[in-house]
Amino acid sequence: MKKLCKECDFTRAWVTLVAESAQRPKWKTALPPKRKGMLSRLRRSKEAQPQLKSIFGATQTRDSRQESHGDSPLLQNAMQTCGDAQLFYADAIIAQYYTEGKLLHVRRISGDDVPIENCYIDLSLIEDLAERDTKINQTTLCKKITHAFLRHGLWRSKYDRIIWIPLRNLKNYQTFELFIEQEVFGKIPYSKPLWERLKNKLCDFQDCRSLFILDGLDEIAGLPEKIDLFQYLLNRQDVIITSRPHVVFPSKLKGYDLEIETVGFLDDQIEHYVDRVCSKADGLQIKNFIEGHWMMQGLMRIPIQLDALCFAWEEGIQRVRPLTTMTALYQAIEIKLWKKDIPRLDPSVEHKVVKCHNRPQLALQIPDVIEFIQYIAFFGLYNNITEFDLSRREEIYQKFPEMSDRVLDEVSFLRSSDASSSPRDQDYYFLHLTFQEYFAARHVLQSWKERKDIPTLDLHSGDSISISADDFIGREKYNGQYNIMWRFVVGSMSSKDLDLVRLFKQIEAKPRDLLKPVHIRFLVHCFSEVDEIEERPDLADLRRSMERHLVQLMNGDYFVDFLREMEVPERPFLQALEESEPTQQKPALAAIKSRSHIGDKLSRQIWTVFQSDAPSSIRAQAAALIGRFRNFSSNEVLSAMFDPNDDIFNNVMQTLTDRNHISETILSAAVDLLPRFRRLDNVRDRFFARRLPQATVNKLVARYHQTSNNTDKSQILRILDSKECLNIPDIHRIFVQAFQDPDRNLRSIAFRIFVYNRGDLPIPDCQKLLSKMPSEPIRQSKVRMAYILNNQGIMPKGYLDHLWRSFETGLSGESATRDLAFEMLRDASLWSFDELAMRFDQSIHKDIFAISVTGLTFGHHLDLPGVILSHCVGILERTLSDEISSVDEELSEDAIVSLMRCYSLSFDVIQIVWQLLKAGKVSFRAYQLLKDQDCLPDRILRDMNSYLEEQDLTETHFLTLAVLGPRVTLSDSLIESAVFALLQNPGDEDWTQGLEGLLFQPGLPSWALERLAVLLISTHLIVADNAKRILRKHADFEEMLPRLDVEHWTEIFQGLLVESYEDANILCYIQGGYFHVVLPERSWKVGIEQLEQRHKLQSALGLDDIYQTERFAQTI
Repeated sequence: MKKLCKECDFTRAWVTLVAESAQRPKWKTALPPKRKGMLSRLRRSKEAQPQLKSIFGATQTRDSRQESHGDSPLLQNAMQTCGDAQLFYADAIIAQYYTEGKLLHVRRISGDDVPIENCYIDLSLIEDLAERDTKINQTTLCKKITHAFLRHGLWRSKYDRIIWIPLRNLKNYQTFELFIEQEVFGKIPYSKPLWERLKNKLCDFQDCRSLFILDGLDEIAGLPEKIDLFQYLLNRQDVIITSRPHVVFPSKLKGYDLEIETVGFLDDQIEHYVDRVCSKADGLQIKNFIEGHWMMQGLMRIPIQLDALCFAWEEGIQRVRPLTTMTALYQAIEIKLWKKDIPRLDPSVEHKVVKCHNRPQLALQIPDVIEFIQYIAFFGLYNNITEFDLSRREEIYQKFPEMSDRVLDEVSFLRSSDASSSPRDQDYYFLHLTFQEYFAARHVLQSWKERKDIPTLDLHSGDSISISADDFIGREKYNGQYNIMWRFVVGSMSSKDLDLVRLFKQIEAKPRDLLKPVHIRFLVHCFSEVDEIEERPDLADLRRSMERHLVQLMNGDYFVDFLREMEVPERPFLQALEESEPTQQKPALAAIKSRSHIGDKLSRQIWTVFQSDAPSSIRAQAAALIGRFRNFSSNEVLSAMFDPNDDIFNNVMQTLTDRNHISETILSAAVDLLPRFRRLDNVRDRFFARRLPQATVNKLVARYHQTSNNTDKSQILRILDSKECLNIPDIHRIFVQAFQDPDRNLRSIAFRIFVYNRGDLPIPDCQKLLSKMPSEPIRQSKVRMAYILNNQGIMPKGYLDHLWRSFETGLSGESATRDLAFEMLRDASLWSFDELAMRFDQSIHKDIFAISVTGLTFGHHLDLPGVILSHCVGILERTLSDEISSVDEELSEDAIVSLMRCYSLSFDVIQIVWQLLKAGKVSFRAYQLLKDQDCLPDRILRDMNSYLEEQDLTETHFLTLAVLGPRVTLSDSLIESAVFALLQNPGDEDWTQGLEGLLFQPGLPSWALERLAVLLISTHLIVADNAKRILRKHADFEEMLPRLDVEHWTEIFQGLLVESYEDANILCYIQGGYFHVVLPERSWKVGIEQLEQRHKLQSALGLDDIYQTERFAQTI
């Protein structure tokens, strides 16, 4: 270094620069003193200290920036001439753009900033995105990724930079390059050459070192011109795109490799967040409150909801009024936030707000603002609007001229989409959909109590309209869109309020759901918001009637899914367990198992059932609950554990595994019962997968030495498989003994456990274990040992070859071994195109190697050498020959399974798979591969269509129909042939796949639907179910049903009844002489004025004569 610096002042300058920038002043001590002339000794010492750590800081003035950096010849020269230096500086500017302002801040509902490290996001892999509430973690996810990249090195080995762009910000730009140039680099002097260099990099679509995060596809999805404009950006190879799930995916965009859904906090993250922001006492109360309210458990996964609860709880809301309902919680949050907001809205009343303690007092201070917020909320909910753009707001301001965007900015219940945008580009939305529902409920309630119509705006004309409250309740009481709103409406009234009684009478009025579960569920949800203590007698009677219906549902033929919900009261369960026959207690016990907690009365009744002479299956269900809930004493749990019935033992142990804490008494008893775990490996492993007390560990060690049963010994080894246990000398010696045990199975178990849990073994110990390894073909433990040694910088000779040979050792039962080997090779950068080709050339079992490597490579979206793909496809070509052995057919199935992991195979590959399907060889696997392809070539589709036009359709024709049906419109003649063949072969599984092809047709002729209706009464459940799905999608029931007999009516409506037990969106009611059916996908009606139709409906729904003659006559 000294010699180099003596020769080059340029090098000296760079060493000084890097030392200062990295805050390593000692590096400069390695520099030799610079020789000074006589004149220099007379000048005042001053040494420039340029730094890289704050390049072009956005907080500096232009002059200060020029002084700090512009006068440094070293930096100027680098920026002008060195491309790498230009990229370095450009990346620094991008990083500072995100970190120096508040772009990565997350604001609490109180107005305080939350460190991004405290924001948790759970990502769930899904096949179909369900419609979720708006604005759940979408932008927070982008902030989290950007922060993790800049501060913690996330994906640094793969990417040099992250470019996070809110897509709504691109609305005013023609290209994303203009946006970055003006928004990021436009404010930085001397940055033009840096931007030009970076722009060339970003516009190079072959470059894979830049990761784009494009936030809010939903913001531009409805703007085709913007999709066209930024299509090239959205279709980049390395891109993360966020969007609300229900947005229609633009057809011009490519499919993406992976779809994930942000679902907020995990259970442990909820607890961690509460512990971080609340006192210990408040935190415990909050966690107990969440655990006791089923609806809250879902809502509190949303960070803003949990933050609002913690913020309100800090002021002692629980001490003012115990929170027993969701409405009470939101009322407390509302009061807390209004007390924060009102002084900002009207400073003149600040002194009054301090003395306000309830909603009516606060409403007197800002009545117009509260009415305004309630009006917006209902207008949005009524018209399915969650974001209010300027045009919508201007319509509302016509009714509230004294209101403006300033009010929305100051109210904590709403947020703007982008505070940095101009007002015309800003949209406003409620913190969460439930806050909008709460204020919409307040709007409805105000009209209800005043016995007035509900005011709102017509969505299309913008004119004021009024909605009859009675009609609105009758029409929308079962509408899932208003589910939470109705809870808030009911919960906002006192149980002594006559208006609440009047509301329930209106709810009970016609039209009423005839399937019963929907109406009962609605009543359960409403009553869960009513305080039972001061309830009026007429309300109490209605509650008891509802509970009797719940008992009837429990005793019915089908399990009612909503009985699992915590809002269902305990009394019906008590009644079902006390009064029902033992065999009818099963649904009640099954529903209780899903509850988060139970009361003492219910636990005593469960214990009574367990001790009774009920069938063992019922007692086993009760045993599961004894293990599930803490209400039961250790002695009661032990009684169930020591019961001689194996099902009872199995059930109680399974539910005990889910407990966070288990007493030493129960753990000790479980050790005594080890022989009963011999066929319950998974239950045993989960039960003992916890930090074991020393007494339990000692008992396990003693039992190991005492028993001669190798099965029991292997169980003990599996229990003692944690790192903590293996570090105990006595246990360490047990494993050493097991390595030398004559029993091969025991040696194998001990080795596998020891290797997996001692990744920090010293190298000599690893090598000693290697010498004891079995010599048979490679196993997962061998691969794991190689992984450990590789991490410690040593790889035994030949072990790299062992890893590659793991892809030739058979396809069944070795997937975990191959996955681990793949992980090691990829991490070591050995899973390369050239390496794969070379290893394939050297492989002995090329078929197995090609199949294994193809599946892994496609499964991880990596490039596959053509020679391996060709060999894998060649296996399929061999299968097409006339002479084929069972081994070849098995290999062909495995080859197709590997190819199925790619959804965009080439024409040649698809053509061969299609030939296999036609030939009836491995036809079901071939069908699965073709069905899952993103796109099939037109030539293949035409060939499939021609193939189906042949006469005498076979099973392979119907598999082909299942592939073709969702992709093209079938001819009437083909549909006729398919329907005829289906009716001739109604029970064959391959034939019934063809029904899937018919289901996805845009439409089916009425004659085809009437013929398919015969399948409704098929004894084959899959056939009958597919027929129902086709008819529900395509049939004109108003025209068809009158011609069908009562058997078909029964199948259709009994199917709806069963589905309504789980789906609250299925509704049947009578109004105006018609029987109305409301389904998630569509609605229809059928006339029932004729007595014959009413008899059919009566039989189909199981209605008695009295119900028919009175209810039907009154309604019609």
